[in-house]
Amino acid sequence: MTLFEDTQSSQVVFATFERGEPFHRDLLRSFQRARVVTYSASLRTVLWLMEQVDELEVIMGEPKVTASLASIASYQHLLLEDLHHEAEATGKHAELLRRLQDGTVRVLVLREAVSHAKLYLLEGSGGRTRVVTGSANLSDRALNDASVPTEGQHEQFTAFDDQPRAWAHFEAEYERLRAKTQVLTVPANVKQVTPADLPLIQEARKAPLVIAVPVQVTAPARDVRFERLAGEYGPAFKEAVTKVKGKLVLEPKSLPVVARVLRDRKAQRDAESVLRLDREGSALVSSTGFRVDAAHDPPGLTEDAALLTAFFNGYAHFTGDGDPAVLQQDYFAFLSWLYISPFMSDLLAEGLRRDHSPHKFPMYAVLLGKSSSGKTTATRVFLRSMVGPNGVERPGPDLGKRSLRGLMAESGRLPVYFNDVERAKLTALSSDIKNTAEMHDGENILAPMVFSLNGNEQGLEDELRKRLFAVQTNHALDPTRLSREERDTLHANATRTAKRIGTGLYAAYLARLLPVLDDAEQLTAHLNDPLKLSSATLRTVLADAGHTPAWASEVSVHRDEERVLAHTRATLLGLWNKPQHGWSVQRDRVVIPIQDDLRVGAALARSIPDSLLMSGSTNGRLVVQREGLERLMGVRLGRAWWQLK
Repeated sequence: MTLFEDTQSSQVVFATFERGEPFHRDLLRSFQRARVVTYSASLRTVLWLMEQVDELEVIMGEPKVTASLASIASYQHLLLEDLHHEAEATGKHAELLRRLQDGTVRVLVLREAVSHAKLYLLEGSGGRTRVVTGSANLSDRALNDASVPTEGQHEQFTAFDDQPRAWAHFEAEYERLRAKTQVLTVPANVKQVTPADLPLIQEARKAPLVIAVPVQVTAPARDVRFERLAGEYGPAFKEAVTKVKGKLVLEPKSLPVVARVLRDRKAQRDAESVLRLDREGSALVSSTGFRVDAAHDPPGLTEDAALLTAFFNGYAHFTGDGDPAVLQQDYFAFLSWLYISPFMSDLLAEGLRRDHSPHKFPMYAVLLGKSSSGKTTATRVFLRSMVGPNGVERPGPDLGKRSLRGLMAESGRLPVYFNDVERAKLTALSSDIKNTAEMHDGENILAPMVFSLNGNEQGLEDELRKRLFAVQTNHALDPTRLSREERDTLHANATRTAKRIGTGLYAAYLARLLPVLDDAEQLTAHLNDPLKLSSATLRTVLADAGHTPAWASEVSVHRDEERVLAHTRATLLGLWNKPQHGWSVQRDRVVIPIQDDLRVGAALARSIPDSLLMSGSTNGRLVVQREGLERLMGVRLGRAWWQLK
């Protein structure tokens, strides 16, 4: 996509240097008319500039706009909402409405292409002109000087004062871009934007609207509000729009179809009545009115701690790979993630602001294991201890039927639990899961997600697994060791716990956690590993209630990575120690034949760090960087005499 019709590449303007000076907003003051092209904007800054000039026109080239009618409609909808909310918040709503109506303020949105340009055309009395261009958007952070109480960012500006040739050049570019825009108008009800208020729909009422479809569109980063709206507009336009010779056509006669689909989807959404969980001060409050208030010694704490401890003790009767205590530790790790998960969205936003890896703040947990390993019962008990009867369990087949982004936005802080998920369903959502951090706008809350599925992590690719907080359970009740009566008793005890446990334990946990999350200095010490904070807080609550179980051990956000590496190391050592392993140890690489057991080989290919795998790996053999493999295995790999060269 190019910015101007007669330009197929970026442009260079040759200029002569005159002087340089610090930026100040006075550069944009004392003019009567301003025309601006901006890639993204702070609406507060738009309103500030509105007060500086008699006439203002702003072309918004937001990154959310692509050649998709749903994305254009969603962007126009959000911009209208935000513009009026910001004006109301700053006390400038009446002035904005008046000036939008009399035309002295115009906000234009692109309808076809993304514009990365930043351009300011300023006109004053006596024919005075100024062109300002460069890297600065129309935002507080970009137009920062001593008069703006916000953290600035480094920008470069180039100004042309009273230079007719420069003015003619940039004004022509502005007009070419303006021809691809639509004007935002005042909504019929300024308190609520509707599809009828969108320039896209208004223009389509007059004549068929034709939108060019570019050959290639780079997917932009989008926030959750945008995703939710796009999920509504997408099906509506898909049903109403026709494609003719590579262009999208929306005709006036098709607009009732758009309205009908939007109306039907709203009715469906209202019928589903998505449950929300939000924070109000030191309390978590659900959309049903249920609340959990933080308290250091809440009612029911002693009883709930005893119930939870007894529930964990039940897992001591499970058998599998290694000590049953491993299963208890795994479920305690999951509980530590689940308890802090309503605040993981806040932690992710803060971590991104401080340049932390987003992998330290997993928004998703996945429980993997045998069908009789207690995953479902554990999740029900843990959710009940957090939000009482407000936990929502969704069947695995429902995953993917609704927009994952929309569901995360609508649920607030409530963990969304999908039970018995098919591995293929989870894999199909890998793109959404991988891009969660990039999609997070830092303001809206994303609900955490829990996926429970049978099997193990070997089918999860490395890029997906490191974005999940994975809990692998390899234990189950053994019918050859426990009688039917014993197993029934364990099941009955777990069921009673799920019915009787209250939120006292979680209320005490919140009382200790929230002051840390709300204090920037305290949070800094824990931001590197929020799971350590959560597990330590939970251990303290249990200890205060008189319980110090061995399974309540420290949990790290990196525990799954460490566990996978340990399992991979054990598998590799097992293969290496076979008398006829067939490995070819060369100077810089090791070739590992895996054709005898393709299942083990495929698992190794996924679990060996990508940085160690070299070109030449196939379904029948792995080629691994030698030095790194030796570090991973913890042994020196010698070469047989016939391999010495």
